[in-house]
Amino acid sequence: MCRSSGMLYLSLAAAAIAAVVSHDCEFIPGPITASNDTRVVQVDCRGRPSGDAALADITGDTTGVAVYLVNCTTVPVGLFVNVGAELSTVAVLSDDSEALLDGTFEGLANVAELRLDGFRQLRSLGADAFRPLRSLERLVLVGFGAHRLSYARLGAALKGLSGTPLGRIVMHEIHSARNEQKLDVADLFQLRNVSVRALSFSNNIVTGISGRLSLAFPDLNYICVGANARYYAAMNALLDVLLL
Repeated sequence: MCRSSGMLYLSLAAAAIAAVVSHDCEFIPGPITASNDTRVVQVDCRGRPSGDAALADITGDTTGVAVYLVNCTTVPVGLFVNVGAELSTVAVLSDDSEALLDGTFEGLANVAELRLDGFRQLRSLGADAFRPLRSLERLVLVGFGAHRLSYARLGAALKGLSGTPLGRIVMHEIHSARNEQKLDVADLFQLRNVSVRALSFSNNIVTGISGRLSLAFPDLNYICVGANARYYAAMNALLDVLLL
């Protein structure tokens, strides 16, 4: 009886893990468009006259803003210092930015969701860049640092979100075949005192995963590794979470 129960448990566990590995990850965002509650603005850093004027007048009482950066090798520091107090969701998109410095997100203490889209050439990320986001609940990274940013460098910056109400993390295509392909969970997830319940880690080239997600996120109840993760690498991480 004991042996049959153990076999039943392993069968159910294997089925659950396979579903998570093969299922399309939830929360993957679609294209950004203007709406009644979201303004879309383009910031061209070539000849830009001041640090925050481009956003001060367009946010008003709107709850969302999407900023398309053009010709911005370095993301402008102070871009958000004068945005409206009602702002709750922010998206920043860039194809050519290589540096994101400390102070970039000053003024976003009340924002619940931050999406960073593109930034595939990013090579420099301030260790305290995310620290001003004290109310953040959802973090969405799409392509962020895919070609040049190491897991450890990203993890050191994300540590600044420790102690926030962060509950959902989406990391979609943040690591390409041109970057490192082995993930140490302890390098990427250095956060403390957070209750992350959902993690989507999709379309990242991963050949090996070490470390325990259950130690990093003990409250996790949804995880998806999506495509491009070697099955054997994903199995170890998912089994750890499932057994928790």
